[in-house]
Amino acid sequence: MPTLAFHRGENDRHIDFDLNDSVDQDAWPVPEVGYDLVVMAEVLEHVYTAARPVLSCVASFLRPGGRLIIQTPNAVNLGRRIATMQGQNPFGMIREEKKNPGHFCEFTVGDLRRAVESADLTVEEASLTNYFGSQGLRKNVYEVLCSVLPGDLRDGITLVARK
Repeated sequence: MPTLAFHRGENDRHIDFDLNDSVDQDAWPVPEVGYDLVVMAEVLEHVYTAARPVLSCVASFLRPGGRLIIQTPNAVNLGRRIATMQGQNPFGMIREEKKNPGHFCEFTVGDLRRAVESADLTVEEASLTNYFGSQGLRKNVYEVLCSVLPGDLRDGITLVARK
């Protein structure tokens, strides 16, 4: 399977900052220029710091009118509900790996909306999609179940917010 590699261009900027340190506003990096877009894909659930200071820090990188796209697992998806009914912990345990400890907190759409709004961002759009998981017949059955059962059962949340 081919891999995509995105190399940083000569004028690209990189901010090296541990989002867990977002609780200290004095430690926030100040970019040279604001960004029009920041993408946090499968990040927020790995941060042990509360969402509001993390999102406030990231929002400070945006220009006025800039957008933040967040993707994160849905804490109440169908697969987790089935695991719970089978007596299993649907979230897994925190790992002993410092660079990849696993998930500290997962969000529902409502949780994520409230966290984003608490960081003085405006939610423009939120959607749920099954972008993880299986393929073939199993995926087709899962999709049908998610569409006919009540609740927001799909696996992943994508939220777009504006500063």
